[in-house]
Amino acid sequence: MFSASLVLVHAFAFKTIEAGTLSQSVFQLSNNAVGSTALGAPWQDRSRVSCIVTCMETYANCNSVRFNPTTGVCTPGSTTSYTAPPDSADDGELYLKLENPSTDATCDSGKNVSFQKYGSESSCIGLYKTQVPFTDYTKNCAKIGLKTVQVATADKLKILQNIANGTDFWIGCYSFGDASYFWFDSGQSLTSLEANTIFPVGEMNKTFAGGNCCQYCPHNNTASIVDCSRKAPYSCEM
Repeated sequence: MFSASLVLVHAFAFKTIEAGTLSQSVFQLSNNAVGSTALGAPWQDRSRVSCIVTCMETYANCNSVRFNPTTGVCTPGSTTSYTAPPDSADDGELYLKLENPSTDATCDSGKNVSFQKYGSESSCIGLYKTQVPFTDYTKNCAKIGLKTVQVATADKLKILQNIANGTDFWIGCYSFGDASYFWFDSGQSLTSLEANTIFPVGEMNKTFAGGNCCQYCPHNNTASIVDCSRKAPYSCEM
C-alpha cells in the first residue's frame, strides 16, 4: 500500500490539443485499492512520465496506468472500480487521471521540474544551477524525491540540450575505475548501444584520480567523462 503523502507529491500535467482547443490532463499517484480495466498488453517503458504519455498517445480513453519503477512495466488502463479486485502492488504504482485537474498543476509542484518531450522520449526534468561534486549531485536529487538522469537515446540527448541553455551539467552515470559504466539509480550497466549513442569515440577510456563520472555537454550534444570531484550544475528527473 502506498502512503497518503505520495498522493500529494506525484502529479503529472500534460497539455494537449484536442479539436483545436488546448486542454490539460493530470495524472496523480493514488493509494486507492481499486481494480483497473486494462486497455491493452503492458510494455517496457523508461519512466512513469513516458508510460503515461505513451498511454495517452495510444489510447483515447487512457484514464489510468500502472507503472513498476523496478521492472519498467507499464500497464495502460481505462476505468477503475472499488468493486473490482484491486490490482497487486507488485504491478506498480497506480496513476489516475483526475476529472477536474487544477489549471496550475505541474509535473510536480515545488521541485522545479518541467515536462519535456522530444521524439520518442519524455521526462519531467529539471536543471539545478548550484555547482556540486557528483556525490552531492546524487544526494541532492534524492533529497527532493527525484532521480539522477539516465540517457539511452538521441531523443533524450535532445531533451537535455533543450534545457541546458549552454550549460554543462551532471547526468547519472559513473565508473568504478575500469571501462564499465553504470547508471546510478538503476544500478544497470550502460549497454553498448547507449554508450555509442551518448559518448564520442574513445571518451570512455578516460580515467581520473577522483573517479570517472558523466557530464552532458550541450555544445556537441554528447556526454563526456570528467573527474567526479569537479563541481558542476546537475539535472534530476522523476
